[in-house]
Amino acid sequence: IYGISHGDRGVSSALDILVPKAGFFCQICSLFYADEPSMINHCRTSLHRQNME
Repeated sequence: IYGISHGDRGVSSALDILVPKAGFFCQICSLFYADEPSMINHCRTSLHRQNME
């Protein structure tokens, strides 16, 4: 992947721990949501409201 040879184990293994992400992260609850509807639903939960206090 990304022009890196699978024979280059040092770089290849380093890439294994990197995960590309795009979405929404709630800093209050430390939870990640991949899409806006999920994020909106989370913000309505009692867990989120409780953590806001």
